[in-house]
Amino acid sequence: MTDPLQPAADLKTWQEVAAYLGISVREAQYREKNDGMPVHRLSGPKSRVWAYPQELDAWKRRAASANSAEPSASIPPESSGQESESGRAEEQGAAPSAPWVSRRLLLGGLAGAAVVSAAGTGWFLRHRSGDAVRVSVAGNSLLAWDETGRLAWKYPFAETLHVRDNKFSRPGRDLQIVDLRGDGTKQILFAASFLQSGDGPDRDEIYCFSSGGRVLWRYKPNLAFTFGDTRFDGPWVFTDMIVIPGKTQATIWLAVAHHQWRPSFILSIDPDGSVKVRFVSAGHVYALGHTVTPAGRYLLAGGVNNEYASAALAVLREDAPPSCSPQTRGSRFECLDGPKGLPDRYFLFPPTEITTAAGKPYNRVRGIEEPGGACVVRTDELLGTEEAEAYYGFSKDLEPHDVAFGDGYAACHRRLELEGRLKHTFAECPQMRGPFPVRRWDQESGWSTLSVPLTSGVGPDAYRG
Repeated sequence: MTDPLQPAADLKTWQEVAAYLGISVREAQYREKNDGMPVHRLSGPKSRVWAYPQELDAWKRRAASANSAEPSASIPPESSGQESESGRAEEQGAAPSAPWVSRRLLLGGLAGAAVVSAAGTGWFLRHRSGDAVRVSVAGNSLLAWDETGRLAWKYPFAETLHVRDNKFSRPGRDLQIVDLRGDGTKQILFAASFLQSGDGPDRDEIYCFSSGGRVLWRYKPNLAFTFGDTRFDGPWVFTDMIVIPGKTQATIWLAVAHHQWRPSFILSIDPDGSVKVRFVSAGHVYALGHTVTPAGRYLLAGGVNNEYASAALAVLREDAPPSCSPQTRGSRFECLDGPKGLPDRYFLFPPTEITTAAGKPYNRVRGIEEPGGACVVRTDELLGTEEAEAYYGFSKDLEPHDVAFGDGYAACHRRLELEGRLKHTFAECPQMRGPFPVRRWDQESGWSTLSVPLTSGVGPDAYRG
């Protein structure tokens, strides 16, 4: 069933208002009439209502403050951010808090009514025992919906959530329902970004919830690495997250980057929240992928290598020791205190001529697809300003076999011609006649250059953009 409430949407019916608060429509109407709950109306023969989630949240805080001495009238407050004993118990797997109970039910003396307890960084609201089958973000809260389409629970965060555009390589990877333990139970992973005051960078943290709404664990990167003579200690932001099933349990792979400078790293996280550093890179990793070959299971990490000013792809065996990107010894790009291992293979996809003509410092890997057991690595040649992309096809043994360019590439080329930055037409472009050079590194042979042909049947005449 479709979510009745989309992320950060206004609430346009009594049903949506009630679902957001976790109470009945009748109770919501009572609260509006008697407790000043902010609901707006449109004029007309049938008066329609709507409400803003942020106004409802503010009203709950005011109501909680005003009625703090009146237990029967209390509304669950949002946390001040200080971890209480009950909050720590919640995060260790204690039962979620009970439902928000109607003032009228309490005043009527109905037995069995539960009261809400504050929990760690927020309060939980349940009105159904069903597990979450869909999750979404609305305003400053994470909402979970059961199989009937009803709100199962809600988790408001004490800090302001910030939804970053194009945060991950694929939409929805920052919020996933997964089976981490391989036992049929579901968990919710949320890679949250919190907006900091002033001009400070986002602060990212990953939360793992049970399907019923308990915070099982949470993790905020607090690492530091030395490259050359410079120490980098964050803040760190998340750039991609994938969950890979294993024989008995799944593994979370998380790409983390410095908010401003070049370092990034990849973490593996087990179902209990134990974290290991698996790869450190002298350049941001933007996209993660996974594939299984006859030789084993591999994680693919794509982004940019700053030393070589080029899009890069690391090929990492799942069971290999932690590693670093291959950099020049003694350079400011060498990680001195990171893992001592090296990746299985490493590829550089040199910038195209439009990258250079447009004055961009490098290109980057922005996406990894795995159709039919092989993989396609997508590079962004103009750093997101326009659709100028190259697509590198890899064989099942993870070697590049061809390259194609998107239609937007031809359009960008022609624009740069008109601006005088390119001196030949697209039809005359030598790059479109191939082959294209790709640099390859492995532990046995070091660096070499591959001549990768254009995809069969694709040449200047094929691009009409």
